[in-house]
Amino acid sequence: MTICVNMKKSLIKVEIVCKKGCDFLFTEDKLPQESKQHIINITDELRQRYNINPMNFDVIKFLKEIECFSVEACSFKDKNITGVLLVDEERPSILGSEKIIAINDTIVNNIENGIQKTRFIALHEWGHYVLHKKDKKQFAMRDTGHLMTQQEYEAEFFAYCMIMPIQLISQLLHDLGHANDFEKIDYISRSFGVTKNKASSWLRELNVIG
Repeated sequence: MTICVNMKKSLIKVEIVCKKGCDFLFTEDKLPQESKQHIINITDELRQRYNINPMNFDVIKFLKEIECFSVEACSFKDKNITGVLLVDEERPSILGSEKIIAINDTIVNNIENGIQKTRFIALHEWGHYVLHKKDKKQFAMRDTGHLMTQQEYEAEFFAYCMIMPIQLISQLLHDLGHANDFEKIDYISRSFGVTKNKASSWLRELNVIG
């Protein structure tokens, strides 16, 4: 899939490369092309509907105040758990809220990159809600950060697209001009408030860096 963004007199192309290889998260066998385009369309529509600026996106405040989630830091016995989504529209009093996103407190309290990781995990869980809950009155997902199913790849792709839109990536890198891969990663990381690891993974996915 090639997405063309017309900016002034320049035509910038960003490709989501669909091939197998350890450098790419969303290969065709893990996330089909039509699924990617569907999620891109959904995230574009959500940003437009709520007038979201990805470069100044208070994810937690948005989920609490607009989407009516309770977003909490929790201690899990299984330390591999990164986040949990719980929805119970039939008996919300049992949960204390109709919709809950719980994030591992060791991640939330991490001084180095807790804020960036918390935002991304929250978006991943919201992705499950938007993409997979459908008409279910009760719904739950538990994530460990390991992408094992198509639903997990879809939620992860949702988070990337929601916080780092492809068109805006194109514009920022065009404005940045000539830069090496490390400079691009640092610039995108700072611009969108994500970890350098997430910025690097996404830029590789878009075939922007090697």
